[in-house]
Parts: sequence; structure tokens; C-alpha cells
Amino acid sequence: MQLEVPSYAEVDNQDLAQKNKIAKWTFIFYMCADNNLESAAIQDINEMEAAEFDESEINILALLDRSEFYDDSNGNWTGTRLLKISHDAAGVNNKIISPEIACEDLGISLGTEKELDMADYNNLSALLNFCCRNYAAEHYALIIWGHGTGYRSFQLSDFGTQTKVRAVAVDGSSGNFMETPNLRKAIESGMKRKLDFLGFDTCFASELEELYELRNCTLYFAGSEGTQSESGWDYKEWFSENIAACTDGLSLCRLLENQHIQKEDSTFAIIEMSKIEKVFTAFDSFAIQASHIVKNKSVGSEIKEKLFLQKRAFRVYNSMTNPLYLDIFELSQNLLVFDSSLERVSENLLSALKSATKNRQWKSEAFYPIGIYFCSFDENNQLIEDFSSYYKHGSGAVNQCMFVQESVGYVFTESKSGTLLDRLFENYNF
Repeated sequence: MQLEVPSYAEVDNQDLAQKNKIAKWTFIFYMCADNNLESAAIQDINEMEAAEFDESEINILALLDRSEFYDDSNGNWTGTRLLKISHDAAGVNNKIISPEIACEDLGISLGTEKELDMADYNNLSALLNFCCRNYAAEHYALIIWGHGTGYRSFQLSDFGTQTKVRAVAVDGSSGNFMETPNLRKAIESGMKRKLDFLGFDTCFASELEELYELRNCTLYFAGSEGTQSESGWDYKEWFSENIAACTDGLSLCRLLENQHIQKEDSTFAIIEMSKIEKVFTAFDSFAIQASHIVKNKSVGSEIKEKLFLQKRAFRVYNSMTNPLYLDIFELSQNLLVFDSSLERVSENLLSALKSATKNRQWKSEAFYPIGIYFCSFDENNQLIEDFSSYYKHGSGAVNQCMFVQESVGYVFTESKSGTLLDRLFENYNF
């Protein structure tokens, strides 16, 4: 009897799909550990193996790229391998038992050392395509694992050359990073349908710039708007839950949310991605109105100082460029204090945030964890006045994210038109 493959799990090679029962879920991990997170990656693979999950219903595949420098366990191999996660009754013991998988799409053969540039979005696209063909499922989940710094991408230097600042998939061997627009391209080209779940086990994941870029790639998104520890998510706990019973991305998010509730982590976000366009529109409308209250440099300085000190502000430290992200809801409430005329657009923004964020309100404090880039500081904690062309509307920067291209009220502008950031950071002639 020939296995019928549903239309939403179309495959290029039907014979390969027929060898595998259509599972409930296929989880695909893109683990760039070719950096100082290598030991954390080994730990997380161990957690997946220690979980008690139904292997007939759940496929877990992990493309793991290791480093030469940080961890010498498990044979100390340093290339890139695709693993099919198997249960290990011995539990978390720092020993990987899951078998390697040969993947012609990625040029990975068994018993050979292959070094992939994880920052190359073509590799993620090829991985997704391979997994969908060979591990057909009713639902697909992609987890981006590793370092994350928000929306970042190309910027132009003073000499007119392109330089990169981090985003995701920080690859130590190549020295490259995957820009947010390229992440979108990888998912769009690698999948034949929307993901049911897209998770970022990284820092600075739930930022509006990223969410807006990826809004059509997945039904639900999970990640933190701030920083998180190197250990990240607890996969033994998550996959030991009744994952097979999850019928959509939201129910999968709920199981993951339990971990963050226990940690009292209010930065973790569950996002219904079909609602993000309304958040973008409401936020940009709010920013247009808010820009008018910045009537001069003195007012701008007063507002900036208040925003720098807001409770839900998230920073990167100890690098050449240290971005600051602000929680959108708290930002709007702080600006409302300066001018009550913002009340209507503030209420519209709150309504959009409530609709998009699906977090359970487990504390009395209201939170809708979506952040936004605000500014950057140098290694001496001094404000960087030369703003990246990548975050300037109209600059023509290469591979610029959609948020910057379409925002008319918030981001910096090449024409100094008087947006909120223009006025606050004096990119405007008062």
C-alpha cells in the first residue's frame, strides 16, 4: 500500500518520503556552535537524547557545527554533522549517541569531516529541504540555536565598504553571521509551506525588526526579547512533555512557556505571527505622533534619559558595538507621561500587542514582550553618534531589513525627515 503524502508535506522525491511514516512533528535544529557556545551545544544535544519522546511520532534532527577550541569531548570532531536524535536511557552524561545522517544536499558524508559555513543561508535552505523530503510530518518546527544580537546586518563603513555586524548563526571558522533578511530567504526557499513553529534559543529574539521580517515564514514564534543564559532552553524537560499531542505551534509554545514561568522570566514571548503586521502599523503610527512631542534638543535629552532608565531595557556589553533594545509597551507608557495626546495611539498599540502576544499573564504586572532597537554604545559605554546606514530609511544599505525600509515614523532617515529617532538623537534640524 502506497503511503499518501498530504499536500502540505509535498516532497521532491516521493520514494524517500515513503520510507518514513509521516510523523506528528519534525523538529529541525540549526546549531551554530562554532564559537564559545560549543559546550552548551553538547549539553543541549544530551538533553534532547535524555528526553523520553515517541520516536515513531517525533523526528528531531540537529545540524551541529562545532569549534576547534572550546570542547574536546565526543571525539573532539570539529566539522559539521547532521544528527538524528535518539533516546539515551543513560540520561545527560555528556556523551552523544545519536547517529550521523548523510546529507547530499549539504555535501555531508558519513565518516568525513565537513566544515560548513553556518552563516550561509543556502545551507539552512538545503537543510530544510532535505528534512521535509526525508522526514515528512504533519507539523514542522525550526529552532535557531546560538548567539543572537537582534536585527543586525550589513552596514557601510566610512570608506564605503561593507562590514558585518552580528545577527544569528555566528560562525567562528568563517567569521560570518547570518543577516535577518537572509534567514527569511532561507526559510522561504527551504520550506514548501509555513513553519508551524519558529523558535530562537538565542538572546534578543523577540524584536519587532526580526518578527516583521519573518512574519510570513511561520505561524507561531517563541523567543526572548532580552538576554538568556548559555544553557538556554531545557530540552529534556520540553521533549519529555507530550509533544505528539500538540496540534499546532501554539500548544507547542505553551509547553516551552512552562520553563520560563518557573524561572519568572517575563522576557519570553509567544507570538502569533499573523498579527505582527498590525503591531508594526500601530507602532509606526505611535512613533509618528510621539515624534511631534520632541520639540527641541532639550526635550529630546529629557526623554532619552527616561528611556535609558526604563525597567525593561536590554543591553549587549563588552563588544565594539553594544545595542540597546527597549520593550515597546513600556516605551509607549513612558512617552505617554510626557504628553497625554498620545493616549489614543498608545491604546491602539496596546491592543495590537495584546492580540499578537499569547503569553499567559502569570504575574500581576502586564507585559507584552516585544522589543525594538533604540541605539548603540561603544566599548567605553559612550553613545555611538554615527548611526548605521543599515538602520537608516532611504540609505540604500545592502540587504536592509523590511522594517527599516517600510517604517516612516520611527527609524533614522537619510533625509533627516524628523522621525522619532531622528529627533531624539539629533539627526534633525530643529
